[in-house]
Amino acid sequence: MKHFAMLALVVVMLVALTGVASAAKPVDRTFTIRGYTTEYTFHKLPNGLTSYHLFAVGTSTDYFTGPFTYEEWGTVDFDPVTGQGSGEGKNFGVLTVNASDGKVIMELTGKTDRQGVTGKFVLQQKNGTGAHRGLKGAGDYTGSGGLVFAVTFTGKFH
Repeated sequence: MKHFAMLALVVVMLVALTGVASAAKPVDRTFTIRGYTTEYTFHKLPNGLTSYHLFAVGTSTDYFTGPFTYEEWGTVDFDPVTGQGSGEGKNFGVLTVNASDGKVIMELTGKTDRQGVTGKFVLQQKNGTGAHRGLKGAGDYTGSGGLVFAVTFTGKFH
């Protein structure tokens, strides 16, 4: 009977702790990055599209505050030499914010056109340090494209 009571106590504590851990609700957050492209390379593809790779730097404000680096790969219907094409394309990137209270790394996938960029981002638990260790989340982004840009991210973090 003594062992049963001990086992029951352990089970009750585990259920209570699980309830506390799962009770943390995602919180809406917004942050904005403003930056500029530091390196841009491209290659014309046989299908008429252009593949590209770029690096950018700048500053993040609001929820994540600090300098950032960004690396992006993509394909676009645009010829950087002639300026011809719709400007529509797809991309994948990695955004690293070195906030004063820790580092955050996000993966981005999106679309571009002549008006700007839109897409989704994911922040995985394993990618945070300092105050952001264990933080995860996801959301959307929208903003201007080009050599100088501003992009706003809105998502839920927990």
